[in-house]
Amino acid sequence: MSLQVDVVSDIVCPWCYIGKRRLRGAMTRLQGPSVVRWHPMQLYPDVPAKGADFEPFLEQRFGDLAGVHSVMRQLTATGTDLGIAFDFENIKRVPNTLDAHRLVYSAGTQQQDQLIESLFSGFFEHGLDISDRDVLVSLAEQSGIEGGLAHKALNDERTREAVLSEQERMKQLGLSGVPSFLLNRRLSVSGAQDTDTLIQAFDYALFGLPQKDSPPPVLH
Repeated sequence: MSLQVDVVSDIVCPWCYIGKRRLRGAMTRLQGPSVVRWHPMQLYPDVPAKGADFEPFLEQRFGDLAGVHSVMRQLTATGTDLGIAFDFENIKRVPNTLDAHRLVYSAGTQQQDQLIESLFSGFFEHGLDISDRDVLVSLAEQSGIEGGLAHKALNDERTREAVLSEQERMKQLGLSGVPSFLLNRRLSVSGAQDTDTLIQAFDYALFGLPQKDSPPPVLH
């Protein structure tokens, strides 16, 4: 029996990066075939196409920068345990992630995972401006996608329409929070859950009964 994982995430969400690493850990413990598909959900769709200054954006949106910095320290510690080197001090711009999602949408299933990893790492660990198309094409090439194909995806209006349509479809399914994981289209897991919780959810999605107590239809 195969496991299908549909992941709803945004590149600018640090918990999505953490959730991806935890998902990878859970998948390595899974015996049997599986497929992971990535779906877009922009956290900040109103950010200008060329992005916004990082600190002013955070202050305007959250108000209390001291609280934001405290969360960043928590994220950094959590990331270290997962091999993620968050470097928030190096981030200068909050990107609009629509173009990044257009690349992910256009990539094949086998290329999506590496591209997502490159985008997360580029933004959170190296401070790259992933609203810059030259940066996006470079990261796509590093992920095994031909530069010409990346340029084509970014200049094809159909990819923009497809991403916006896919976002709306995810919302209609009740998967507007990120990260969200839909397992075999029967169980929704919300948030960057730990590996053991994901393993338990896999059991439920595959067999109907997990190894331990049955989880609810939606895990938060």
